[in-house]
Amino acid sequence: MVAAGHASGKLSLQWRKGLADTVHSGSPRVAIVGGGIIGCLTAWRLRLLGARPVVLERGQLGDESSWAGAGILSPIHPWLYPDAFSAMVNASLALYPGTMQELEQAAGIPVEWRRNGLMIPMFADDRIDHAPQASDWSARFGWPMEQLSAEEARDREPALSPAVQGALLWPEVGQVRNPRMLQAAYLAMRATGVELRQHVEVTGLMERGGAVAGVRLADGEEVPADAVLLAAGSWSGGLSEAMGFSLPVRPVKGQIVLLHCDPGVVRHIVKHDEAYFVPRLDGRVLVGASLEVMDRDARKMRGARPFLFANLKAGKGVAEIAHFIAEAGGVDVLIHRPGNGP
Repeated sequence: MVAAGHASGKLSLQWRKGLADTVHSGSPRVAIVGGGIIGCLTAWRLRLLGARPVVLERGQLGDESSWAGAGILSPIHPWLYPDAFSAMVNASLALYPGTMQELEQAAGIPVEWRRNGLMIPMFADDRIDHAPQASDWSARFGWPMEQLSAEEARDREPALSPAVQGALLWPEVGQVRNPRMLQAAYLAMRATGVELRQHVEVTGLMERGGAVAGVRLADGEEVPADAVLLAAGSWSGGLSEAMGFSLPVRPVKGQIVLLHCDPGVVRHIVKHDEAYFVPRLDGRVLVGASLEVMDRDARKMRGARPFLFANLKAGKGVAEIAHFIAEAGGVDVLIHRPGNGP
């Protein structure tokens, strides 16, 4: 799911009705391939509607991109995507307020869903001027947007560099603390009796009479099902080929540095072509960027500055990065590793 709240309630009701219509007779069994945010939330909702979902996760539940993502509830630069994608985004965003309230009540823990706005600062040496396309897209799809002067930008976000020349601000864009959301989804699924299977790898579909009859696991076990949901993230592309159809999905690697700051040091989600910053309620700030972009155009993007990210598995560059951030920002640094939930 994408997220926040810009579309009408009708879309939310239509989506819920469509989902309910799929559970119309008996108690259908649904095999959900992938235990990330989409798989887990869908399993929970289907169980509430009377279905019997089983979540099949090749590794640890919620341990891939759903856990590692920054939780920004908006596409980055949505004006670069087809309009149909933006319409789907708005439909998904309309679900978040009600769904998050239900999820928190079911799990008994907060997921820290909040709207603190998304800001794109603008500088003299920016390679791309996003303002014209962003303004047109925002008007067409109903996203309130403000164009700020340099003074207004720094008044709203004092942590910005003095070199900022202005900014674009979407005040209604939100975020969720995705590890908390995953934990809440797990608790909600457990409370409703959803069957969860971890460390099982789906390798293909079962078919009978020309219809899908379930999935087949790597060890040869067959899992019967009336319907199959493919929600395997970056593995969906390979799985779709094995299942006899094409679903082009490319994995995008990224790294996140987690800073421990005082609450309010960064107020908004701040996105620039070079990096993004996501402030949490407790003062932690996620600093991230796409390695796909950096690998392709790293030197042009960063100039003489040191790489923001390092090879953490090999231990390369970690000390240099910590020193650079501490010197430049005067903050304590915690390098983000598995186990340190953002």
